Amino acid sequence: MCNLQDILLQLQRPKTFPAALPLIHVSKLGFKQIVSDLSLSPNYCDTFQQHLLYFSYGSAFYEPREQKKELIKLPICFLFNPKALSKINYYYPYDTGAAEDDKYGRHSEHLRHNLDKYRVDSDRNEKIEYSRQLVYHIYETNNNYRIGEIRDRIEDLLYTSFPELFEFLKDRTIEGCDQRQHTIECQSKQTINLKDYLEWIAFPDRYDDLFSQLFNKMQPSPPIRYRYEYIANRPISQIIGEIQVTAQKYINSRYLEIN
Repeated sequence: MCNLQDILLQLQRPKTFPAALPLIHVSKLGFKQIVSDLSLSPNYCDTFQQHLLYFSYGSAFYEPREQKKELIKLPICFLFNPKALSKINYYYPYDTGAAEDDKYGRHSEHLRHNLDKYRVDSDRNEKIEYSRQLVYHIYETNNNYRIGEIRDRIEDLLYTSFPELFEFLKDRTIEGCDQRQHTIECQSKQTINLKDYLEWIAFPDRYDDLFSQLFNKMQPSPPIRYRYEYIANRPISQIIGEIQVTAQKYINSRYLEIN
């Protein structure tokens, strides 16, 4: 069985790939421990049966897994500069959690059962920037990737090798589907040092003291911050929506030159 990585390595390389984008991670719990350790550590994932950290590539969209929504009261959003891509072990051309939660309609079963087929393993060749390759060969530009616009002509070898994937990516009729359909998922088996890579962070005002500790620990280059207001019984979807909009504005202005 051919997989996505094997085909990517056979495709013609352009003179330049789209610029590298930042990584985004939303933490559900344990900000105090993160500040103490000054790092993010992988947690055990039942789906992949190993310890992993999950990131979205260049996209601030996030939706908590259905069974975990009640656990997430005060989300923290970490945005890491593109140098953190050196810590990524695996890439997928869609959000695997949404496939597990059956958010992709008739496509979900196929995507769930073909994780090995669509996995791009950077451990096999660490010098290749697979995130930029995926953007180029599927979307052509970072801006097309941002809006989920598939390039007009997919290379024949890529399209004919994975017709189900492109049928899914082009499908605009999936009820209840969201931006995760066109979000490149990045997985890391490694601990991520905040001082090396953290560029921007969103946190609730209830964590002012913890952020002050983080700010001091990260001198002389503390992250840019976005502080949101904690309101009792505020819907988690509203909080996450506010974070997404603010983070995406930062990404657009800093990396996509969109004001």
